Amino acid sequence: MAKVPTRCIIVMRMADPFYAKAWDHIDEMLDSALVALWESGLFGEDEEMYAEARASQRLLFKQRFARRVHVTFDLFHYDYNSDLGHLHERNQLPVYRINHPGRGVSIRLADPWLALKTNWETAYVHNINGPDGHSPYSSDHLSSAPFTMNPRDLPLIIRTPYDDSMRILP
Repeated sequence: MAKVPTRCIIVMRMADPFYAKAWDHIDEMLDSALVALWESGLFGEDEEMYAEARASQRLLFKQRFARRVHVTFDLFHYDYNSDLGHLHERNQLPVYRINHPGRGVSIRLADPWLALKTNWETAYVHNINGPDGHSPYSSDHLSSAPFTMNPRDLPLIIRTPYDDSMRILP
Protein backbone atom coordinates (compact mmCIF):
# COMPACT_ATOMS: atom_id res chain seq x y z
CA MET A 1 0.00 0.00 0.00
CA ALA A 2 1.56 3.25 -1.08
CA LYS A 3 0.81 6.53 0.64
CA VAL A 4 -2.30 7.09 -1.43
CA PRO A 5 -5.66 7.93 0.10
CA THR A 6 -7.26 4.60 0.97
CA ARG A 7 -10.61 3.68 2.48
CA CYS A 8 -11.06 0.59 4.64
CA ILE A 9 -14.23 -1.11 5.77
CA ILE A 10 -14.23 -3.49 8.72
CA VAL A 11 -17.03 -6.04 8.49
CA MET A 12 -17.97 -7.79 11.72
CA ARG A 13 -20.60 -10.50 11.53
CA MET A 14 -22.69 -11.59 14.49
CA ALA A 15 -20.81 -14.92 14.64
CA ASP A 16 -17.44 -13.16 15.03
CA PRO A 17 -16.03 -13.32 18.56
CA PHE A 18 -15.44 -9.55 18.64
CA TYR A 19 -18.91 -8.61 17.37
CA ALA A 20 -20.16 -7.53 20.81
CA LYS A 21 -17.15 -5.22 21.25
CA ALA A 22 -17.20 -3.77 17.75
CA TRP A 23 -19.86 -1.15 18.42
CA ASP A 24 -18.83 0.07 21.86
CA HIS A 25 -15.05 -0.33 21.64
CA ILE A 26 -14.37 1.20 18.25
CA ASP A 27 -10.79 2.26 19.12
CA GLU A 28 -9.84 -1.37 19.72
CA MET A 29 -11.30 -2.32 16.33
CA LEU A 30 -9.37 0.45 14.57
CA ASP A 31 -6.12 -0.52 16.32
CA SER A 32 -6.69 -4.18 15.48
CA ALA A 33 -7.39 -3.34 11.83
CA LEU A 34 -4.25 -1.22 11.52
CA VAL A 35 -2.10 -3.95 13.07
CA ALA A 36 -3.67 -6.47 10.69
CA LEU A 37 -2.89 -4.21 7.72
CA TRP A 38 0.72 -3.96 8.96
CA GLU A 39 1.06 -7.72 9.49
CA SER A 40 -0.38 -8.44 6.05
CA GLY A 41 2.55 -6.61 4.48
CA LEU A 42 0.50 -3.84 2.89
CA PHE A 43 2.86 -1.25 4.41
CA GLY A 44 5.91 -3.28 3.48
CA GLU A 45 8.63 -3.29 6.12
CA ASP A 46 8.58 0.48 6.51
CA GLU A 47 7.90 1.33 10.15
CA GLU A 48 7.68 5.02 9.29
CA MET A 49 4.85 4.27 6.88
CA TYR A 50 3.05 2.33 9.61
CA ALA A 51 3.46 5.27 12.00
CA GLU A 52 2.19 7.65 9.33
CA ALA A 53 -0.78 5.37 8.64
CA ARG A 54 -1.64 5.38 12.35
CA ALA A 55 -1.38 9.18 12.46
CA SER A 56 -3.52 9.60 9.33
CA GLN A 57 -6.22 7.12 10.36
CA ARG A 58 -9.62 8.83 10.37
CA LEU A 59 -12.81 7.13 11.49
CA LEU A 60 -15.60 8.20 9.12
CA PHE A 61 -18.61 6.27 10.37
CA LYS A 62 -19.87 3.12 11.95
CA GLN A 63 -23.12 1.33 11.19
CA ARG A 64 -24.85 -1.39 13.19
CA PHE A 65 -27.29 -3.73 11.53
CA ALA A 66 -29.15 -6.75 12.93
CA ARG A 67 -26.37 -9.22 12.06
CA ARG A 68 -23.28 -7.14 11.36
CA VAL A 69 -21.32 -4.00 12.15
CA HIS A 70 -19.51 -1.94 9.52
CA VAL A 71 -16.73 0.48 10.44
CA THR A 72 -15.37 2.72 7.69
CA PHE A 73 -12.11 4.66 8.01
CA ASP A 74 -9.54 6.35 5.79
CA LEU A 75 -5.76 6.22 5.69
CA PHE A 76 -3.46 8.83 4.08
CA HIS A 77 -6.47 10.95 3.07
CA TYR A 78 -4.87 14.30 3.84
CA ASP A 79 -7.19 16.38 1.68
CA TYR A 80 -10.30 14.99 3.40
CA ASN A 81 -12.84 17.71 4.05
CA SER A 82 -15.99 16.85 5.98
CA ASP A 83 -17.82 19.77 4.34
CA LEU A 84 -17.27 18.17 0.90
CA GLY A 85 -17.63 14.55 1.98
CA HIS A 86 -21.14 14.32 0.50
CA LEU A 87 -19.86 14.81 -3.06
CA HIS A 88 -19.43 11.55 -4.95
CA GLU A 89 -16.42 12.84 -6.86
CA ARG A 90 -14.64 13.27 -3.50
CA ASN A 91 -15.28 9.60 -2.67
CA GLN A 92 -13.46 7.63 -5.34
CA LEU A 93 -10.90 5.91 -3.13
CA PRO A 94 -9.60 2.35 -3.36
CA VAL A 95 -11.22 0.23 -0.64
CA TYR A 96 -9.82 -2.61 1.44
CA ARG A 97 -12.23 -5.01 3.14
CA ILE A 98 -11.15 -6.24 6.57
CA ASN A 99 -13.01 -9.22 7.99
CA HIS A 100 -12.64 -10.28 11.60
CA PRO A 101 -13.52 -13.96 11.53
CA GLY A 102 -12.92 -16.13 14.56
CA ARG A 103 -9.79 -17.76 13.14
CA GLY A 104 -7.96 -14.57 12.19
CA VAL A 105 -8.23 -11.39 10.22
CA SER A 106 -8.55 -11.41 6.45
CA ILE A 107 -7.75 -8.39 4.30
CA ARG A 108 -8.32 -7.98 0.60
CA LEU A 109 -8.84 -5.28 -1.95
CA ALA A 110 -12.59 -4.82 -2.22
CA ASP A 111 -14.28 -5.97 -5.39
CA PRO A 112 -15.61 -3.15 -7.60
CA TRP A 113 -19.17 -3.47 -6.26
CA LEU A 114 -18.13 -3.23 -2.60
CA ALA A 115 -15.76 -0.34 -3.36
CA LEU A 116 -18.55 1.54 -5.13
CA LYS A 117 -21.01 0.78 -2.32
CA THR A 118 -18.57 1.83 0.42
CA ASN A 119 -17.64 5.08 -1.32
CA TRP A 120 -21.30 5.82 -2.10
CA GLU A 121 -22.35 5.18 1.51
CA THR A 122 -19.57 7.47 2.72
CA ALA A 123 -20.96 10.30 0.59
CA TYR A 124 -24.51 9.44 1.65
CA VAL A 125 -23.72 9.44 5.37
CA HIS A 126 -21.98 12.81 5.04
CA ASN A 127 -25.04 14.14 3.21
CA ILE A 128 -27.72 12.95 5.61
CA ASN A 129 -25.90 14.37 8.61
CA GLY A 130 -26.41 17.88 7.31
CA PRO A 131 -24.13 20.88 6.88
CA ASP A 132 -23.28 21.04 10.58
CA GLY A 133 -22.35 17.36 10.85
CA HIS A 134 -18.73 16.22 11.00
CA SER A 135 -17.28 12.74 11.10
CA PRO A 136 -17.20 10.35 12.79
CA TYR A 137 -20.85 9.51 12.25
CA SER A 138 -22.80 6.72 13.85
CA SER A 139 -25.86 4.97 12.44
CA ASP A 140 -27.63 2.35 14.52
CA HIS A 141 -30.13 0.53 12.31
CA LEU A 142 -31.28 -1.54 15.30
CA SER A 143 -32.93 1.40 17.01
CA SER A 144 -34.35 3.19 13.95
CA ALA A 145 -33.82 3.73 10.25
CA PRO A 146 -31.51 6.69 9.58
CA PHE A 147 -33.17 9.81 8.28
CA THR A 148 -32.51 13.50 8.00
CA MET A 149 -34.50 16.66 7.97
CA ASN A 150 -31.60 18.80 6.77
CA PRO A 151 -29.36 17.09 4.19
CA ARG A 152 -26.41 18.92 2.72
CA ASP A 153 -27.64 18.39 -0.84
CA LEU A 154 -31.17 17.04 -1.30
CA PRO A 155 -30.79 15.93 -4.95
CA LEU A 156 -27.89 13.66 -3.98
CA ILE A 157 -30.13 11.58 -1.72
CA ILE A 158 -31.50 8.74 -3.79
CA ARG A 159 -32.72 5.26 -3.00
CA THR A 160 -30.30 2.51 -3.74
CA PRO A 161 -31.04 -1.09 -4.65
CA TYR A 162 -29.13 -2.42 -1.63
CA ASP A 163 -30.75 -0.38 1.14
CA ASP A 164 -34.40 0.61 1.25
CA SER A 165 -34.08 1.76 4.86
CA MET A 166 -32.45 5.10 3.95
CA ARG A 167 -35.15 7.72 3.76
CA ILE A 168 -35.90 11.38 4.28
CA LEU A 169 -38.73 12.73 6.37
CA PRO A 170 -41.29 14.68 4.32
